[in-house]
Amino acid sequence: MSLSEQRVALTLFMLLSITQQVVLSQTKGIIVDKVTHQPIPYVSIYTKDGDAIHGAMSNEQGGFLLDFTFKTLFFSHINYEKVEIQKVNVRDTIYLTPTSVLLGEIVVSNKEPRWIPRILKEIVKQKSRNYQTSVKQFAYHYESYTLNDSNGYAFDSKGNVKVPLLSERNKYYIDAQHNIIRYKDKTAGVDFTNLKAMLHQDFISSFDNQFIRENTFKQNALFKTSNPLLVQIMFQDKKFTNTNGYILVDTLNNVIEESDLNCDTQYNLKHNTTLFFKVVAPNIGIKNDAWVTKSHTNYTKKGNSYYISESKYKSSMKSSQQNKKVNTHYFSSIESKVQLNDPVTSESRSWIPLLKPYYLITIMTKQMQRDEASLNKVPVKYEPF
Repeated sequence: MSLSEQRVALTLFMLLSITQQVVLSQTKGIIVDKVTHQPIPYVSIYTKDGDAIHGAMSNEQGGFLLDFTFKTLFFSHINYEKVEIQKVNVRDTIYLTPTSVLLGEIVVSNKEPRWIPRILKEIVKQKSRNYQTSVKQFAYHYESYTLNDSNGYAFDSKGNVKVPLLSERNKYYIDAQHNIIRYKDKTAGVDFTNLKAMLHQDFISSFDNQFIRENTFKQNALFKTSNPLLVQIMFQDKKFTNTNGYILVDTLNNVIEESDLNCDTQYNLKHNTTLFFKVVAPNIGIKNDAWVTKSHTNYTKKGNSYYISESKYKSSMKSSQQNKKVNTHYFSSIESKVQLNDPVTSESRSWIPLLKPYYLITIMTKQMQRDEASLNKVPVKYEPF
């Protein structure tokens, strides 16, 4: 065998060895709901190797394929209990336990009942009389968690929040008293982005006559509750058929007590895409392959009107970049939750305006910049992710 032939053989042997190692290191399986046994899409999966994070996300059918080695795997989804599994205990099927009440079976009629649009329009009409009719202070607990293929970040904040009148939704104030950042080092800052979104853009704020026109509504006939006046109404976007959800309606008081909204890729690209992805990203080969979001909000009566008591938000994104004939894939998973507890009577000492999310602000004034700088300087304790 000639020297060149030996080099070719050695190269092929090395390639085959590397390929075999990659195959051997792959772990695959499916993640399902422990109660319903239904697959769970977009579950965050990661392992920690010192300061390094290796992450992945289950696909639309709940399946996952990991190409990194691990000793311990963490599975996280905002609607399920977090699971930590040692490598020896990892199986083809991973079961997650739900933390929220399940819908159960759903049976809807083929036609939209005539009474539904009437009561929904009445809810819109009476919003200002039923929601946030007085300024109140609540103790809050906000948690946000971000994972991609190589990084993990978590932010935990507790303090007080001042909730404005419904007609003055841009006047939220926050006193962030206890803040923890979990990251690989101390370079990361606070992240109140999704707290802003969950308060400024909650379901009630966007529930109007246009929303009613853009969706079809049907009652879930199998929904059961001790209150016969409480009904569950399913809705579906007329244009984006994979954008849907439900609302829990008190038909006596004309209020929504609970909402659940799922937005598909096309809806998010149309309504929630930043200027970067609309203009810049396509020019450098970046494309959103999947972007689904889920939000869930509960409203509770405090005094004479209803306020947010809990809100959850999850965003799952898969993107790719075509560069010099190389197609690179990325993923990002964001999960956030806020709870507003019983009203606070004592006045907080350090109120900071909680501005709208950056993508809703057209012009950032100097005062707004100072407010944002103050929010970014709240006392923080660092812990490892």
